[in-house]
Amino acid sequence: MNKLLHHSRTSFHSVIPQWSSSIDQEIQYAASRIGNASFIENDPNLYAPLYRNLSMFKSEGERPIMHTPVLIGIYASEGWFMKQLQDHKKFVTKDPQKAHLYYLPFSSLMLEEKLHICSNRNKKYMSKCIRSLCNADMKEGFVLCKDVSLPETNVHVKNPLRNLGSNRPSERSILAFFAGKMHGYVWPIVLQHWENKDPDMKIFGRLPRGKGNKNYVHHMKSSKYCICAKGYEVNSPRVVEAIFYECVPMIISDNFVPPFFEVLNWESFAVFVLEKDIPNLKKILLAIPEKRYL
Repeated sequence: MNKLLHHSRTSFHSVIPQWSSSIDQEIQYAASRIGNASFIENDPNLYAPLYRNLSMFKSEGERPIMHTPVLIGIYASEGWFMKQLQDHKKFVTKDPQKAHLYYLPFSSLMLEEKLHICSNRNKKYMSKCIRSLCNADMKEGFVLCKDVSLPETNVHVKNPLRNLGSNRPSERSILAFFAGKMHGYVWPIVLQHWENKDPDMKIFGRLPRGKGNKNYVHHMKSSKYCICAKGYEVNSPRVVEAIFYECVPMIISDNFVPPFFEVLNWESFAVFVLEKDIPNLKKILLAIPEKRYL
């Protein structure tokens, strides 16, 4: 078998076209990267003696960009979108002549982590697609009225609507609430201006975690406005959390297109503040009439 493998590889290399196309060159480049992969002696999940070259196997063994739906984590809505589309057979046809659209179930998260440079280089191709994604950033090529913005939220599969609802407006003693570890450049600015600066503004770094995150949820349910500042990306799971706990989202994220923007009138139930106006947060909130808040 080893002789056959060696002969096959030798024969393959002998028929590589002298004037190869760009596609051939890309395939050859990928093959050379696999062939020259950094050496790995062992792996806790793989038994090395079973492989001719564990390093080459690992190079090809990373999770693919095209994937089955991921239904947990803050990008779960992309996975649920895929799953529901696949499960509703009336939307799907196997006959390409009957299709209005071709759906490619790739992971935006994996594109960001694995092919960030490559995806930027191929924006001219992505511009021809309708993208459904959580990170709807207009600076990164998201196009209003073409692309679709999905919510970013931690989906609780067993009970997605747990803790839904909250205190009455008259029982909310906190004007605005925010808490979180440092994440991106906007959060430190919020803390710089408001942490421990005003009793009406409960602005913290990371809160001590109570059982089931109760401390965080309690503050959201006791606040009129919940600050949803961008992290490393424009979107934030706090937007959906605020809505779940009936706390008005105060979105601080320039260039962010909120979920289902073409359908929902976000300005009727959320407050948008420019990043440059963070020092004026309390002034902006106090200027909102009580009737409009209610």
